[in-house]
Amino acid sequence: MRAGIVLLSSLLLLPPLPALAGDGDKPPATRPERPDRPADEEDDAGALAALEDEATHPGKVRKPAPDHRGSCDCDGGDGFAVFLVDVTWGITRGVGAGLLYGGYGSLARVAEVERMTPDGELIYLPPRRGIGDALLPFLALEGFSQPGHDGISATGGRLEAGFGPLAGEMRFTRYSEEGFPATLDLIQIHGLYRMSFGSAVEVDLGFGTASLDGEAHHAGFSMTYPVKVYPVRNLGVEFRPSWAWLGGSTLGDHSLTVAGTAGFVSLRAGYRWTHAGSVNLDGPMLGATVHF
Repeated sequence: MRAGIVLLSSLLLLPPLPALAGDGDKPPATRPERPDRPADEEDDAGALAALEDEATHPGKVRKPAPDHRGSCDCDGGDGFAVFLVDVTWGITRGVGAGLLYGGYGSLARVAEVERMTPDGELIYLPPRRGIGDALLPFLALEGFSQPGHDGISATGGRLEAGFGPLAGEMRFTRYSEEGFPATLDLIQIHGLYRMSFGSAVEVDLGFGTASLDGEAHHAGFSMTYPVKVYPVRNLGVEFRPSWAWLGGSTLGDHSLTVAGTAGFVSLRAGYRWTHAGSVNLDGPMLGATVHF
């Protein structure tokens, strides 16, 4: 434990990090129009099959043309290389310190930990977690639904279990489409590293697998980084983005919900975006969570 404190205190002595520019805004994807042919034709499979094709068919992946803008055959390459090394090292140390501090903060919320450095300096750590808090649950069970939107509806649930910074989650969603008998199942399983930055903010980093079961079974690597912000105990916002690579276009699944909490129960409402290529299965979502 003391070795961890020494590493944490050394990493926290960092110079300010350079600001990083965010990605440009991406134009929203639109759901393609449904074909005009009868539903019983072999190649008219609806939006669920279209999403499955986009996410799993290698031929659907579009590769951008090479962009040579900004290339330069300039002198002074050595100095620029040194600058890049310094910036990269600084960012790496900053990210490492943040990951270590966040995980240690999560451990401090559920267990007794050392709160002083070897030099006797106090390390700011968040207070202990309250029983039934929505953040850092020992066990959380969630049920949700997406009411019919553009003929697409979904139901599912999520299970999360863990202790302090380490947890695991499984999320199951079944999509159905009006006018088509087939369903599409999306299953996501992640191991989570949960980080606490104060008593109101939790940021998780998760890696695992996702599977898509429709006309066939497809599985691949998946990652997520949920962000939960509860400025007060009874009200919070949760953003859950995830990405999966199943052999075709990247399958993105993101949800943003507002949660009202009373005791061990949270009621939530928001919106969920599920897309692959130009196919979207978006819609509003409602849910309830029991957390311990």
